[in-house]
Amino acid sequence: MLLNEKDNEVLNNKAILHTTDWEVIKATELNVELDTSIKAVRAEARERINQLETEIADLKEQIDNYIEAIEQHV
Repeated sequence: MLLNEKDNEVLNNKAILHTTDWEVIKATELNVELDTSIKAVRAEARERINQLETEIADLKEQIDNYIEAIEQHV
């Protein structure tokens, strides 16, 4: 998966969290249980965001190291 594809997937998962925030707020304000499917979707989104952000950071480090190596040979 390309770096920009990973970035897009992060944004898509953040959108899932954003669009379900109102459900969390409503459940909290009304002191009711949040629907289990919403909990599951949000947990999956957070997990995927964390995974992708780690992968993105690793890829950016690899790119920086590659650029540094090229600049040393110039």
